[in-house]
Amino acid sequence: MSWLQTAPNVIAALLILFVPGLVLAKALGARGLIWWSAAAPLTVSLSSVGAVAAQLIHVRWSLLPLIGFTVISSVVVIVVRYIYHSRKHKEPLRLRWRPLPRLRSIAAFAVSLGIAAFILTVRFIKITGSPEHISQTYDNVFHLNAIRFIIDSGRGSSLTLGALDPNGGISFYPGAWHDIVALLAGSTGISIPVSVNIMNLLIAALVWPLGAMMLVKQVHGNRLIPIMITGALAGAFASFPYLMLEFGVLYPNLLSIALLPFALGMVIGFLGLAKTPRPERLLAFLLLAISGAGLALSHPSTAMTLMVFAIPPLIAWVFRSISTVYRSKRPVGFIAFPLIIFAAYIGVAYYIWVTIRPTEKASFWPPITTVPRALGEALSSAPQGGFISWTVLLLTALGIVYLIARRRAFWLLGCFLLSCALYIVVAGFPADQTRSFYTGVWYNDSNRLAAILPVVAIVVASSGGLWIAETLAKLKRVSSNWLRLPIVSVVATAVLIGSVAYFCQGESVKTAQVNAAKAYELTASSELLSTDELTLLSRLDNFVPEDSVVIDNPWTGASLVYAISDRNALIPAIGSPAVGASLTVINKLNKVASDPAVCPALKALNSYYVLDFGPQEINQGTEGFAGLDNLAAASGLKLLASDGEAKLYQVTACN
Repeated sequence: MSWLQTAPNVIAALLILFVPGLVLAKALGARGLIWWSAAAPLTVSLSSVGAVAAQLIHVRWSLLPLIGFTVISSVVVIVVRYIYHSRKHKEPLRLRWRPLPRLRSIAAFAVSLGIAAFILTVRFIKITGSPEHISQTYDNVFHLNAIRFIIDSGRGSSLTLGALDPNGGISFYPGAWHDIVALLAGSTGISIPVSVNIMNLLIAALVWPLGAMMLVKQVHGNRLIPIMITGALAGAFASFPYLMLEFGVLYPNLLSIALLPFALGMVIGFLGLAKTPRPERLLAFLLLAISGAGLALSHPSTAMTLMVFAIPPLIAWVFRSISTVYRSKRPVGFIAFPLIIFAAYIGVAYYIWVTIRPTEKASFWPPITTVPRALGEALSSAPQGGFISWTVLLLTALGIVYLIARRRAFWLLGCFLLSCALYIVVAGFPADQTRSFYTGVWYNDSNRLAAILPVVAIVVASSGGLWIAETLAKLKRVSSNWLRLPIVSVVATAVLIGSVAYFCQGESVKTAQVNAAKAYELTASSELLSTDELTLLSRLDNFVPEDSVVIDNPWTGASLVYAISDRNALIPAIGSPAVGASLTVINKLNKVASDPAVCPALKALNSYYVLDFGPQEINQGTEGFAGLDNLAAASGLKLLASDGEAKLYQVTACN
């Protein structure tokens, strides 16, 4: 399948990802860029929360519950707005047709988003190669099988997804990304790998730049230049979104970080720090609360990032509130209110910080560099030892100077310094309790914190671009008459935006693309799933009945029989525990003809087929199961099919 052939499915994915959120956001009263940027975050919340609710009331997760949940939520919002407006203004709420934005604003928005979408789409297609390719990485075994699990079982709740067991209890895993992709695969019938790549493309090329543009608008108001520069910069950072397509693979983090700029923008709006009159504080609060649920269920660590990034704006709000008290000559006692709010926030945040975090065993990632080098990498947005984009570095430096000189959005610099500080700690500090306290929330993993750097850096860099534009405008005003023509402004803007877009696509991004593309290469020796293994999986349904459970070693990629062949895997994911009959099978299968315990275990599992993908395991693992060794020489097994070194056996000893 080519990418062009996926066009109808891309349209379906667009409808799934944006329409529910657009409906709810409009019901809330959002419009303009806020409305468009709110669409995906609200859809993710509707989907992820809806999947939890559907499971609680024993309804299978599919498009129908999402539509129902969207309609119910929107109707409730409209009714509440009607009652609130009627009581506050003593008149009923009326629908009004508001004038469209000026053509110039619409064009600037379209150009900005178009540049970002084009750059990121081209990069993404070059990374994946084919829409059918999968990421040959450790975590992808779980991700792909979790999607199949949701489609087959109808259970998409994040509260139980972790075990991939339809009869299991509480086993939390953030399932927002899986819920959305399962909707696409289940409603269109396309394969899970294709669904994954289409949805990830839209997240990277649309959701991320829309959120970044909205955040920049909250900082700089309705000025068009910084929004357009943001579009040019959306594909300029090696650590996001490209790194999330290479490492892990961290698809939930890809989604959650793409949602983070919108959530941070709503924090700014709620605190009254935005430079635009919209959204009103109440609307911002509602959008933040609703989108925050989806953010947390996309990945809790990114919700914790928002909690950290909210501290500088909250401090700015406290100072502004105290200043207002002094100017209005109110009693000094009014100062206590913002201070109490701030103290309460810090107290609650600290409790969450020390309570909701991965185990120490899971947070094993070591530091990767020295503190001075980590400092340089963070400030230049070139983490993980990557190449420096001098254009990004220049714009960032100019942005810092601009914000300080204009005394504008100091909270933004605070967020920028916090993101840099967290990366410096995780990348350069020694592996001790101090480091774990600050970065254990992100598994002490420098990759995850590297991916967060662009969320604030893109706003700072766009501020640098705005400084350049303002400087050119001043030169124009003092120049000769012909330079004051409108066409000169249009050309100058086009040159500025084009230059940023072109020069940011240098060695840094090219290297990130090449590195990510290696994870999607399908060859005869691919680390997780080779061409022979994929060929065997593609024709497995000719040999294995639908209700059978295939014996597998997930470390070799054999458990992808579930996602790709739609046949149950005995061990569905790397790290899934084997107990009882399953433990007997994986330890003793090659002794089925002589060990009397094996056949009863196979009967209990309805498991008489086994995949042998050889000894190669992901991440150079050595987790081989004793019972799956040397199956070719074992008695009581029959070779049913093979492609190269990939083999499918049937157990005959129990007939």
